[in-house]
Amino acid sequence: MKSDKKAYTNRTFETLSTLSRNDICDILTSKGILNDDPRLDNFFQLPENSFNLKELVPKEVSFLIKILSDDLVIPNFHSFSQRILEISKIVESNCNGKVADYIPELKSVDPNNFAVCITTIDGQCFNFGNYDTPFCVQSTCKPINYCVALEMLGEAKVHQYIGREPSGQRFNEVSLNQNGLPHNPLINSGAMMCCALISPEHSVAERFEIVRKSWKKLTLNKGPGFDQATYESEKLTANRNFALAHLMQEVGAFPNNTNIEDTMDLYIRNCALTLNASNLSNAAAILANGGICPFSQDRIFSSETVKDCLTIMSFCGMYDFSGEFAFKVGIPAKSGVSGAIMLVVPNVMGISVWSPNLDEYGNSVRGVEFAQRLTDTFNIHYFDSLVGNSSKIDPRRHFSNLD
Repeated sequence: MKSDKKAYTNRTFETLSTLSRNDICDILTSKGILNDDPRLDNFFQLPENSFNLKELVPKEVSFLIKILSDDLVIPNFHSFSQRILEISKIVESNCNGKVADYIPELKSVDPNNFAVCITTIDGQCFNFGNYDTPFCVQSTCKPINYCVALEMLGEAKVHQYIGREPSGQRFNEVSLNQNGLPHNPLINSGAMMCCALISPEHSVAERFEIVRKSWKKLTLNKGPGFDQATYESEKLTANRNFALAHLMQEVGAFPNNTNIEDTMDLYIRNCALTLNASNLSNAAAILANGGICPFSQDRIFSSETVKDCLTIMSFCGMYDFSGEFAFKVGIPAKSGVSGAIMLVVPNVMGISVWSPNLDEYGNSVRGVEFAQRLTDTFNIHYFDSLVGNSSKIDPRRHFSNLD
């Protein structure tokens, strides 16, 4: 078996040697490999009219062979992208919902913005719409805050202070579980608790930098930015969140010596971080890849941290629509009131959708429709493998035609 694989690799290498640089660029495009992919830095710097394998480092040659061998997680990426494009254009026509108006700065965002981005665990990328327009992460920061807390303290310590159950209530409800704790890390009370647990011995600025550095790693140093105006407006309108924080303090939910003002400041700062949809899909792909960056192969989070995070996202990530979403869509997700949704298909891809118009639950109208159409088309629901639904497409199939 090993000799067969080696022979196939040798034949692929020979084929690679006969191709021009432009030929290879065309293949890369069809496979979803962008021309700024850091794994092919040397290749993309070569002159257009010359190409010599000897000018590439071994890792680049190995990666090119992998691509030509159809050894990527979505081998027929061109057909896959066409299906995603069709879904995106259908969803784009949905103009229902309205932008969040309880945070003044979010109220002014253009409701027509729409982006869909996909990054696979092999670094294949699809971008549609306003994918390079920055937006505030809002509640899509909560899974990352949770991961940072888990990395620092471990699951047992974190869940001394936060539950693991859906709340069944609005995300900003002033209530706690029967043990006087936040129901889970992905609602406001739980996210505040995560902030309280992140290096409380340091200043707010230092703690914020810890979170920001995690986002930098998740986005290949392409993000995040910070929206000062949103931070200030949200701080002025955060009375309900402050009430929730004081309730937790009153019942002794916080660790000893927790500074409420600092905790709330960190929480609001994290929500005011900005990314674009492409950045967010990169972060989602790292979660899909068990905490490892597809482009650098750096480990950002431990596999245990990612497992815990995706488990919570599976049933708590879409506010009080989480149960319905888990039933119909069946993949881990987290939404935010800026209109962003981060979706994770474990061992396959990370997806981001951004569209500011929200439904009655606070989720992006287009984002939810896209997710539903996605799992109606592709067999990526948790339990599709049990059904054996041949009417759905398996994007992971090798040497197959998706059309």
